[in-house]
Amino acid sequence: MIRLPILLLTFLLSGLQLLGQETNYWSNQIGSKSALIGGAVTASVRDNSAVYYNPGALAYMKKSSFSLSTDIYTLDNLFIENGAGQGINLSKTWLGVTPNFISGGLKIKGAPFATLNYAAFSVHENNFDLKSVHNGQYDVLSIYDGKEYYQGNFDYRSNNKEDWIGVGFGLHFKNYFAIGVSTFLTLRQLHNITSLRTNLLSDQTLVPGVQIVGSTGSYREIRHFHAGNVWKVGVATERDKISLGASITTPRWRIPVISSATVERHYEEDIDGQPTVQSSYFNEKVNANFKSPWIVDLGMQWAEEKTIYSFRVAFFSGIEPYALNETVDPVDVTDTTLRFANREFQQVWTANRPLVNFAVGLERKLNDQVSVLSGFRTDFNYMDFDKLDPNEKWVASINYWNTYHISGGIELITKNGNDIVLGVNYAFGRSKGDLQLISLTDPLADNGLTGELQTNTSSVYQRLSLVLGLALNFHRRGQAPEEE
Repeated sequence: MIRLPILLLTFLLSGLQLLGQETNYWSNQIGSKSALIGGAVTASVRDNSAVYYNPGALAYMKKSSFSLSTDIYTLDNLFIENGAGQGINLSKTWLGVTPNFISGGLKIKGAPFATLNYAAFSVHENNFDLKSVHNGQYDVLSIYDGKEYYQGNFDYRSNNKEDWIGVGFGLHFKNYFAIGVSTFLTLRQLHNITSLRTNLLSDQTLVPGVQIVGSTGSYREIRHFHAGNVWKVGVATERDKISLGASITTPRWRIPVISSATVERHYEEDIDGQPTVQSSYFNEKVNANFKSPWIVDLGMQWAEEKTIYSFRVAFFSGIEPYALNETVDPVDVTDTTLRFANREFQQVWTANRPLVNFAVGLERKLNDQVSVLSGFRTDFNYMDFDKLDPNEKWVASINYWNTYHISGGIELITKNGNDIVLGVNYAFGRSKGDLQLISLTDPLADNGLTGELQTNTSSVYQRLSLVLGLALNFHRRGQAPEEE
C-alpha cells in the first residue's frame, strides 16, 4: 500500500524543472545512494540503479525491492558577467523540487541467480530564462548629427528534459561473474527561444520630433521531441575485497513518426540608408534528429572492513556536427537581399566532442545500520564549439562551462532491511573568455544594430540539492529479510 502514495507523489512532481547544464552528460546521477558517492558505482552497485549503471550487477541483488529517490529542494544560480554586452550581465536563480528515480527489482522464483528490473528516471532537465534590456546613446548612423538613442531587448529561454523508461535483466555464474542487459525508451524534449528587438531613434530627421530611424527584430524558436532507444550491456565480478565492472552503452536509434520538430525563424532589418531585409521561415512536424555517443564505462571497488573506496571512469565518443531538424525543399525563405537565402537559415545545429569523465566515492560504515557517504565527479561540457561557430550557425545552447559535483550524506538500514538515504549535492562551474550571447553595447549599422560579440564573459554556475532516497525490500511473510 505504501507504493501508491509514493507513485502519486512522483507524478505530481514530474512536471517541475530546474536550471541546469544544457550540454553535460552527468548533470544527474541515478539513485540517491549512487548519487551521493559520485556515481562511482559501475563495479559496486547492488541496488535498483544497476539497471542504469551496469545491468550486469543486477544479478547480485539479494531480494526484490522498490526504490524512489528525489532532490527534495534544488537551488540553482547562474551569473554571466558581460553576457549581453560590456557591463551588461545576465543572471538567473531558481528554487524548486524535482523527481529523480523510481524503480523496482524482482528476484525470479526458482532462479536466485537472476534479477529482472524496471525503471523510470530523468537523466537531464533544465530551465534557462535570461533577459536583458539596455538603453543608451550611440553614434550609429553617420547621416545624422550627434548620437542616436538606442533601445535593445534580449530574451533567451530554453527548457530541456530527457526521461528514460526501461527494463533490465542480469544473471550470475557461480557467484563470481555476472552479465546483464538493459534497454530504454528515451524521450527528449527541447523548447528553445531566442529573441532580439532593437530600435534606433533620432530627432535629426526632417519630420519634427523623435523618430525611429532604424530597427531590427530576430526570433528563433525550436520545439523538438525525439523518441529513441538505447541498449546497455554490462559485466561485473567480485572477489574478496575487490569488485570490478564494465558497461557499454550504444548510441540511440530514432523512433520514426513520433520524433518531430517545429522550427520558426524570422529576421527583419530596416535601417535608414540601407536596403530593407526580411526573412521568414516556419515549418512544423519535420523529422527530428538527436544523436548520443558510444559510452564505455569502467569501475572498481576496494572494500576494507569499514571503508569502501569506489572509482569510475567513462569515455564518451565524439559526434560530428549535425542538424537537429530536417529541412524541406524548396527552401521557403523570402529575402530581398538574398542575405539568408540558404538552407542553414532553417537548421539548428549541435556537435559533441569526445571526452572522459571520472568519479570517486567513499563509504564509511559507522555500524551495521549507519554509513557515511561522500563522492566527487567531473561533468565536462560536451558541446564542440570548435566545430560550431554561433556567429555562423544556429546553435540552441549557451552552456560553455564544465561542472564539478561534491556530495555527501548518510545511509540508514532499518531492521526490516529497508534503506533510507539523506544527503546533499553541490555542483559548481566556472568559465572565462567565452563568447557573449549578444552585445547590446556599441551597436553597428552593418551588424543588425548590435555590437560585435566579444570573448570577455565570466560565467559562474552553482547548484545545491537536498537528496532523499528510499528503498523498500520485500520478502515472504514470516521470513526474515536476511533469509531471502
